[in-house]
Amino acid sequence: MKRTRMALFLSLVTATVAAAQPVITSLSADALERSGRLRVGGASFGVSSDDSRVEIGGIPAAFTRWSDSLIVAYVPEAATLGAASVQVFTAPGASNEMSVEVTSRVPPQDGVAWRFEADSDYIQTRPAVAADGTVYTTDIGGHLYALTPDGGLKWVFNELDGVGNKGVTLGADDTIFVGSERAITAINADGTLRWRFIQDPRAFILLGPNVGPDGNIYAVAIQGLGVFSLTPDGNLRWSVPEPYDRLPVQIQEIVFGPGGRDFQLYFHANNHLQGIQLMAPRHSPTLVPYPLFLATRNPPSAPTEPSTRTDLTRRKAFA
Repeated sequence: MKRTRMALFLSLVTATVAAAQPVITSLSADALERSGRLRVGGASFGVSSDDSRVEIGGIPAAFTRWSDSLIVAYVPEAATLGAASVQVFTAPGASNEMSVEVTSRVPPQDGVAWRFEADSDYIQTRPAVAADGTVYTTDIGGHLYALTPDGGLKWVFNELDGVGNKGVTLGADDTIFVGSERAITAINADGTLRWRFIQDPRAFILLGPNVGPDGNIYAVAIQGLGVFSLTPDGNLRWSVPEPYDRLPVQIQEIVFGPGGRDFQLYFHANNHLQGIQLMAPRHSPTLVPYPLFLATRNPPSAPTEPSTRTDLTRRKAFA
């Protein structure tokens, strides 16, 4: 009886392990260009982990989604042209193989140099371009893509769901900074996480982030931290309240004015256009914010003028 129970137990364990092995049942395309998006359907893919990967032509492929029944991956730029096997690997083992025909990327015939298909409904912010020509962009699904100057995919950073669907900006060392109402995230040029700053309180709407002339990061967290600045290492330098007034255009950037060591930042939100002078007090290397002007649609009854050197608030009506 004991031997029978043991044999039954071992057979159940073997069946469970075998059932957990991934199985590919469909591919979204029979042929696809390099850096093309491929949907891999199947079963028992599990959840993404360090042991999970999908290979196309024997090369690990960047992916944006990984669920138990669907993986969305991109054909590697290094994949050999011609028939290539697609295979999924997880901790329990390897899947069966299916084949896709890999083709070279062909420029569109409508005058556009190249197109890249993101794995999301749309991209709502403009991309950032590094000194070496690498193009960085985010989609609303929380993916950061790094593309070559001719549109080939270099890598995908997937850890931005809810924390990185707004603007993209670059530091002098090509660190990529992205933001959302919840956090500002820094990613290294090789696609690895550098740091993440969690905003507390969370913003209602975020404008920016943008890197200033001094290399620090600036953003406007409406109904949150307000106008604030971070060091390149992700430490909060200062913040100025920015309460909510009316719904602004959400996808905005902060712009900077000239001034050498002292400079200005400008943004439009909450029924006003605001400028902030950033200047270093005497004997201090740290820039601090001073109000420069606040232009509103409804000016106060009695215009105010600066009364001291530290009170630079001015109010002007829009024309």
